[in-house]
Amino acid sequence: MEKNVAEAEIEAWVKIDEGVFRLRHSSPRGMMGYSPYLLIDGNEAALIDPGASIHSSEIFDAIGKLIPPDRISLMIAHHQDPDICGAIPELSKLGVSAPIALHWRTSTLAVYYGISGPFYLVNENKWEWTFSSGRKLKFIPAPYCHFAGSIMTWDEKTGILFSGDLFGALSDVGETFADASYHEPMKAFHEHYMPSREILAPVMDSILSLDIKQIAPQHGKVIREDVRGCVMELRSLRCGSYLGNTEAVNVCRSPYSEKDESLIVERLIARLALLFGRERTRLALERIKGTGEGGKAMGLSDFLAALVATQGPRWFSVIEPYLYSLLDEFRVALPDYIRQTAEIPIPEPLSDSGTPGQYARDRNTGLWDGSAFRKRLGSVLAERDGKEFALIYFSVDNLEEINQLHGRHAGDDAIRGLAYLAQNASTDPGWSAYKLAAPYVAVIADGFGKEATRSTVERIRYEAAEAKFSTERLTVSAGILYGDALRAQAEANGANNQEEIPNAADKLLLARLFSARRNASGGICDVLTDGASDYYLKKRILLVEPDDSYVRFLEPLFAAKGYFLVTVPDGASVDMNRAEEIPDIVVAEAMTPRMGGFDLRRQMLNSVRGKRIPFILISRRKDEEFIKRARDLGIVYFLKKPFSKTELIGLVDNLIGAT
Repeated sequence: MEKNVAEAEIEAWVKIDEGVFRLRHSSPRGMMGYSPYLLIDGNEAALIDPGASIHSSEIFDAIGKLIPPDRISLMIAHHQDPDICGAIPELSKLGVSAPIALHWRTSTLAVYYGISGPFYLVNENKWEWTFSSGRKLKFIPAPYCHFAGSIMTWDEKTGILFSGDLFGALSDVGETFADASYHEPMKAFHEHYMPSREILAPVMDSILSLDIKQIAPQHGKVIREDVRGCVMELRSLRCGSYLGNTEAVNVCRSPYSEKDESLIVERLIARLALLFGRERTRLALERIKGTGEGGKAMGLSDFLAALVATQGPRWFSVIEPYLYSLLDEFRVALPDYIRQTAEIPIPEPLSDSGTPGQYARDRNTGLWDGSAFRKRLGSVLAERDGKEFALIYFSVDNLEEINQLHGRHAGDDAIRGLAYLAQNASTDPGWSAYKLAAPYVAVIADGFGKEATRSTVERIRYEAAEAKFSTERLTVSAGILYGDALRAQAEANGANNQEEIPNAADKLLLARLFSARRNASGGICDVLTDGASDYYLKKRILLVEPDDSYVRFLEPLFAAKGYFLVTVPDGASVDMNRAEEIPDIVVAEAMTPRMGGFDLRRQMLNSVRGKRIPFILISRRKDEEFIKRARDLGIVYFLKKPFSKTELIGLVDNLIGAT
């Protein structure tokens, strides 16, 4: 039976939930401790990540303070590292005769610790373990995080995810529970120990649906607050030991200022303070400043050189991956210090090969940006020898709804999910994906025919609808422009250089995308006439006005500004649930024969699509009663007739802008 908890906590164990205890051990060098966990279920228990060989006797004695060691029915090894498996042989000799739960890949290396106990291979046992009480532990694969056979353990009863190295931190264990300052050491740990975002993100996706109350990592602190936020933070984290040397190490030559470098230095100092402590960092900064020239502000390269000179290479090593992320964020060129000291040659910008080496990656998706898309398109056009190609624009049609209902993090997840599908839809080297400045993902399908392109796009849309990249399933539309159509349009419009043709392609792709988005469930558009292209590219104004004189007064004004005007005498015929009728803005008369502006606005507020459309109320009557009714319906813009045409046009331009 479980012993007195208060007594146990004083001697080593900390209770993190009913029957769940954490044993802290500090690192011999003080940077990164580790924590075995003991989960007690009635008269048996599971020892999770048993510990290092140098602590085996201490761990055995600590177990005896809570439960007789022979009552342990399972030991769990999340991977094969010595701080997990090292203690197992000695614990077995001392009397812990339980099987060891681990992945088969881990078992092939664990034997070299001299482990003699039986292996319980989780991948051959339905990824679960059942206690005699019927309580189940579920095992979750976490391949290559950071070992091929890494797993996590999920206890549904307590809602605790025992995560192994995942969610660990590059700091000593310290206090039991994480606070807001834990995020930076956590990110630093993963930047070094996890191979890449492409490996880490799918593992984070696999646990999003779990009702996690606590995350209990082997290194670091127990996470109780903002659990989902931590998952999402790691899901989008750029990481990997060679982070700076494999992704062109930000060799872009975009203009940047000394202020950008100063901001990077400030962020690096903040990270160092969280990793090494504020006092040690303060003393380090005093030594660094002493290497400067008469108090002159120190640039980034000089700061890095001084950091290594005064503190040694380790201080630089722990922030190196974070530095590369900051360089990408601020689009700052690689500092001279790194170029001069790099162990691996730094690639120079590529110019005419079509590879976007000199361009930046989008921070959210990791894809190359719109400038790289245009560069690659120019190369494809220049190399044409009759080979087919296609261009594709993708959008998440329900992105705004996701943002409104669940926040911008969920919207970022949605874009990241679409980017992942687009990027991995084909292994053909001619298939390349890019993230545009607008919330669209572009693809160049070089060497792809019409049938192959369309079937691949259909598959992406299907997978987006089925996968759970975000809290909502994604509705994805696509506009496709085939190479022969682009060439024909370019010739017809006299576009004949590498600047004009990409501009023409952008216009044609947007028109097709907007046409596809008119379908409520998303769609694909790969054919569109010139007139239809103009129609879909123009912003649509819905004018609810029974007075023909006002309609005749406003029509030429909106047409001259490039807007497409739709007029109805009252709001009764407007259906915001029909995609083809959704305008970019509504201008409505307050008083009409059947449904006036107030009732139309009320109806729009009950529609997910309708409530986000800008609304302008117009009326000859603008008294206290009408102003109050407008305010109650959230109507901000209310013009009294007769109004200035300049005032209305200016308001529309500010709210939606002409194409």
